[in-house]
Amino acid sequence: MSRHKRPEVDSRLSKIEGHVRAIRKMVHDDRSYPEIVHQVAAVRASLDGVVEVICPKRWVREGNSP
Repeated sequence: MSRHKRPEVDSRLSKIEGHVRAIRKMVHDDRSYPEIVHQVAAVRASLDGVVEVICPKRWVREGNSP
């Protein structure tokens, strides 16, 4: 990964970390299953975004999976 991408990746991961903490609190607070699953799906999408930043587009186009 190139150095110029590191700040963006770090920022994205920091946001994801905070989101996961919020999900843990939701579980602790007995929030509803659909609410929790919705937030987990959002974290998954965010992680996919990190992969898009890290992986060269050529690598993905060639059929490699993250």
